[in-house]
Amino acid sequence: MISVHGDAYFDTNINTIVAKAGDKSPAIREAFRGVLVFLPTSYEKFVEQLPRLVPIMIEGLADEEDAVRKISMRNVKICVKQFAKQSPMQLVNPVMLKMFAEDYRVRHSASQLMY
Repeated sequence: MISVHGDAYFDTNINTIVAKAGDKSPAIREAFRGVLVFLPTSYEKFVEQLPRLVPIMIEGLADEEDAVRKISMRNVKICVKQFAKQSPMQLVNPVMLKMFAEDYRVRHSASQLMY
């Protein structure tokens, strides 16, 4: 259903989705990360956003809230399944950068993804 809005809708709303994915409220973080679940298969332009979105997804794997961690893992798995063959470097480069993050949970999550 979301894809019927077209690329203009994606372009208009991706910044809001990114901002809300980092909101103070765990419920809002979870909800907007939930929207990210549907975007990879709905918009061809999503692949262009991987370098920007994959780090956000990885940071979500280290969130204090279990629900945010779960939806973030779902996001990462969908992106890997969807884009691993098509655009491997757009997945690998952000993950590698997060392997050196200050937060140990982010480093751990990134390391597990590289394995």
